[in-house]
Amino acid sequence: MSKELDDQYCVTCPKCGRVSQKTYVTDSKIKCSRCGYHYYVHMGNGVSVIMEASRMEGGKPHENLLAYVRALESLISVGCAAT
Repeated sequence: MSKELDDQYCVTCPKCGRVSQKTYVTDSKIKCSRCGYHYYVHMGNGVSVIMEASRMEGGKPHENLLAYVRALESLISVGCAAT
């Protein structure tokens, strides 16, 4: 397997464990092809969040989650700069 494929992350269904994506960055709602579970995935800049898709209904929860992710990313970048 190539080095590029080895560096990707696997997104798996939190209910049954089936791999749904191999990616570096994503912000998407996914329906598992095995069990039908709907979930939301955000992955990028060292932060990974997976949660039930129904919690993301409407615009405000997604905005709140992205604000939380940005805060985590800034903490990671500050931590990396300190080392």
